[in-house]
Amino acid sequence: MNNNFIHLHCHTEYSLLDGALKIPALVKQCKDFDMPAIAITDNANLYGAIDFYTTAKNNGLNPIIGCEVYLTDDISQKERARDRLILLSKNYNGYQNLIEIVTISHLNGFYYKPRIDLNHLKKYADDLIAISPGFQGPVANLFKKGEFEKGEKTASTLQDIYHDNFYLGIQSLGLHYEDIIKEETISISKKLNIEIVATNDVYYCDKEDAHLRDILVCIQTGKKIDDENSLKFQTQEKYLKSPQEMAELFKDIPEALSNTIKIAEQCRLKLDTEQVKLPKFECPDQKSSEQYLKELVYQGLALKYQNITEEIKKRAEYELQIITKMYYSNYFLIICDFLNYARLQNIPFGPGRGSAAGSIVAYALDITKIDPLKYKLLFERFLNPERVSMPDIDLDFCIKRRYEIIEYISQKYGNDHVSQIITFGTMASRGVIRDVGRVLDIPLPEVDFLAKLIPSTPGNQTSIQEAIKIVPELNKAYQNKNYRKLLDIGIQLEGFARHTSTHAAGVVVSSEPLSKTVPLTLNEGQPVTQFSMAAVEKIGLLKLDILGLRNLTVLQDTVKRIKNNHNLELDLNKLPLNDKKTFKLLCAGETIGVFQLEGSGMRKLIKDLQPKNFEDIIALLALYRPGPLGSGMVNDFVSNKNGKTKVKYDLPILKPILQETHGMILYQEQVMQIAHTIGGFSMGQADMLRKAMGKKKKNVMEQMKVEFLNGAMKNKIPLEKAAKIFELCYKFAEYGFNKSHSAAYALISYQTAYLKANYPIEYLASLLTSVLGNIDKVSLYIAECQQSNIKVLPPNINKSKADFTITPEGIRFGLGAIKNVGDGAIESINKNVTKNGPFTTLSDFCLRVDLKQVNKRVLDSLIKCGAFDEIEDRNKLLSCYESLLESAQATIKEKNKGQSGLFSDTILLKQNTHLKNNTSYIYLSPHEKLKMEKELMGLYVSGHPLKLVKQKLAKLPYNTLKIGSNDHQKQIIIGGILSNCRRILNKNKKEMIAAKLEDLHGSISVLMFQNESFDKNAALFQDDNLVRLKAKVSIRDDSPILICNEIELLENIKNNQVHIDAEYLDFTKIAPQIKQLCQKYKGKSPLYFHINGKIILTHEKYWLTISPETTESLYQIIHETKVWIS
Repeated sequence: MNNNFIHLHCHTEYSLLDGALKIPALVKQCKDFDMPAIAITDNANLYGAIDFYTTAKNNGLNPIIGCEVYLTDDISQKERARDRLILLSKNYNGYQNLIEIVTISHLNGFYYKPRIDLNHLKKYADDLIAISPGFQGPVANLFKKGEFEKGEKTASTLQDIYHDNFYLGIQSLGLHYEDIIKEETISISKKLNIEIVATNDVYYCDKEDAHLRDILVCIQTGKKIDDENSLKFQTQEKYLKSPQEMAELFKDIPEALSNTIKIAEQCRLKLDTEQVKLPKFECPDQKSSEQYLKELVYQGLALKYQNITEEIKKRAEYELQIITKMYYSNYFLIICDFLNYARLQNIPFGPGRGSAAGSIVAYALDITKIDPLKYKLLFERFLNPERVSMPDIDLDFCIKRRYEIIEYISQKYGNDHVSQIITFGTMASRGVIRDVGRVLDIPLPEVDFLAKLIPSTPGNQTSIQEAIKIVPELNKAYQNKNYRKLLDIGIQLEGFARHTSTHAAGVVVSSEPLSKTVPLTLNEGQPVTQFSMAAVEKIGLLKLDILGLRNLTVLQDTVKRIKNNHNLELDLNKLPLNDKKTFKLLCAGETIGVFQLEGSGMRKLIKDLQPKNFEDIIALLALYRPGPLGSGMVNDFVSNKNGKTKVKYDLPILKPILQETHGMILYQEQVMQIAHTIGGFSMGQADMLRKAMGKKKKNVMEQMKVEFLNGAMKNKIPLEKAAKIFELCYKFAEYGFNKSHSAAYALISYQTAYLKANYPIEYLASLLTSVLGNIDKVSLYIAECQQSNIKVLPPNINKSKADFTITPEGIRFGLGAIKNVGDGAIESINKNVTKNGPFTTLSDFCLRVDLKQVNKRVLDSLIKCGAFDEIEDRNKLLSCYESLLESAQATIKEKNKGQSGLFSDTILLKQNTHLKNNTSYIYLSPHEKLKMEKELMGLYVSGHPLKLVKQKLAKLPYNTLKIGSNDHQKQIIIGGILSNCRRILNKNKKEMIAAKLEDLHGSISVLMFQNESFDKNAALFQDDNLVRLKAKVSIRDDSPILICNEIELLENIKNNQVHIDAEYLDFTKIAPQIKQLCQKYKGKSPLYFHINGKIILTHEKYWLTISPETTESLYQIIHETKVWIS
């Protein structure tokens, strides 16, 4: 040991929006300082404990897990915490006590912050070291107030609790009162025989990072950095000081330094990250879990197979043997049990996901619904007998009823044994710019502008640093002093933990009360672990992935609608997998709304591939991923499958393995089968090779390549061919997909496609209902209804339900899909219509519904979207609904008091009469109506904006219908409405714009690349903008797209084009004159010639500036009846 100081008081990023120090940076710096140990003491939580433990261990440091708790007198009283206390775990018992304390503070002691009191500290004091911090500790706080006797008494009380494990902390940060605190601390230390220890209350790594903590705290408190009352800290000394710096600060008190070493040597926590802590499953008749599992498996096999062949029996016995050997019988029984509960309660669950579909045991237990033998799925891909790891069975449930499964598991194993799992929201690039911009008081529009310059795609946001390099506009903004400061801070804070939430799927089940193994906190009133999913797995707890899948809800809802409409009980598990209508729909690419198959790229791939059987759907899901798409593998696969290229096999023994994928390695299981067949690997070894190849572990691969080649030689396979096959496996292992997962999800894809093909109105109504509240999806699926000739009727206050409903005319729009209209309001409306009949006037409506639920905002939304159009004109209602609502409220109030309400009734009657006769209200323009509808419902109901500019669009030479394969590379002018506008990065990391342009005839994709006017043009790419584009047509894979050069709003275009009817003109005579005129009046207005029914656009060098002089000169060359400007 080369120093005599160890940091025992450190806050990391898990002191959310307070600590500006990441765990890897903390550990690295301490390692560089040659410190043998390090402690973390985050504010009242253990969020980062396991991450810290493993990071420190991996770097050769002794990890001391601690916490800085908030003290109060009594946690049952609503009193804010005043003091802080550092607790450090000496061993596993101390660690468990620390977990209990932190859990209690979150679940029972939360008031503004998680708090703990002395009574609970006494109960869980064993094997914990306590330090009263040198500035905010219970002793120091009393010294600051001059209450020295009370300070001494408090120190004595804590000494009684912790005995020799209690220390008085001192620090030297240049803070007010610090000298007094230090002097009094040393005094009572001697008097009470309590040892002192030096700390530095670390919050950031380097001194110059102090401002980052100020920024974080301002984000937390909602303050601006220059606010007078913002919590800016008085010191910049809370950084990770070197042992030498600490030695200099405390040179007159050397024992305060050496005590840090003494404490660290006492803290020797060892966490068992190998043992699996599975809960015990109670089997009937005192059977062992192994015996009971085997019984259930054979019962299941008898139901699944008409004849249990030797192959089936051998596979089942093999799997059961491995499951027993690895002590996982309980795991399968636990899952089987709650799936049985789901089945009894009619809660839909999926056919499986991930590698579990490769297990015949899982199939027999009805955990999965895909026969692993039929589809050549491998058990070792799921559970490798040569590599001990927890099995991972992810389960999908109906999204509306997932919570019932969690409730059942909690009741079965005890609420104190089951919890959902925490997840941490981080400061992503766009978000951190907005957070920091607000703190720096930069105007919101400017901050929003900068944030939107960061390219973003679903699930992937470019970092600020990368965006500055590749987005010219952001790079330019970075030169501005204020923006540079904002972006630099953003770069430093990007990726920091910001807040907690609940994991979408994770549930943990423990064999003992969770408070002994994992700390808990509350999220939205529900207990969740303080450890993340990865940390929970690391300490050996059973983690279940219980996911909510919307499509399962859609399937069940559709089956119910089919029963109602056709009196048919449809069993989705017994659908024929060769339905002609289904494959016709698939081959046509009509898969919007079909699970996993609705993206535009996927639809194109489906049309190219032309799937003919279920195996082709499995392949589709494996193919459509970035690796195969980017490598060109997809094109080769399609070509092989459709017989355009001949399939060749390097060795005949590869044919049985690769025949189903047309000679190509598509699945990870195929890599394993090749390693087994050619290299002589066991399936367990083959799985390890597959994993090593996928993760590019070169050292492991080199060793296994030798084994593969040796095995090939034993199998009498030429060395050269074996080496070539190994390299081929390596190449495709990077892209290879888990076939088990593909097969399981392909079943849901097929089921949804089947329902869409055979029961389209039932399926689409269910699909629309499933996305209530998601305006973009509602809009997409309504467009699909229209494409399928299914009419979608507008919302109607008397006819619409919460969900989308089927009527003889089509699908009625659901009130639940209207923005601002909640469940309570809809229930009140629907109940009233059912009980008392249709609403006849707005007054009638206001008097009958619950106005606490149907408030002004709800009523405004319902009127604006046209739900009252059947009753009264929308313009009239918007002009008077507020006064009608007030009168109705007054009438109801009077009636509730037992008064007659005659006065209010009279007012309502007069208002109704006035409403009918009034003609002085302001009329909404058709465009304003449409805008309201789009805002509230995501689509246009009473018309379409394009119809409002129909004449302008008709004057343009091109529309989407006219663009054909012969127009490749042609410059055209076209107009329409923009949608799905977004900034993305191309392969060269250059920013570009992608959008869709829709006109009255169809839609087309638009791209705009970097050019001189990129920034100016990019600003006009906004959803719902009506525009005119000058673009080049590019035909790619028989589909046209537009490469935009210029964009202009249609409303700004006035008389911008010159047209000449040249049908009977003598070109030899007039051409030189026109050319001369074009040179003289050169401009940006296109010149068109109309000849033989065609419209010909001239080159840009012949475009004109429109002016009276231009038109007069033209009339001198050509008769004015042959020239017009539009």
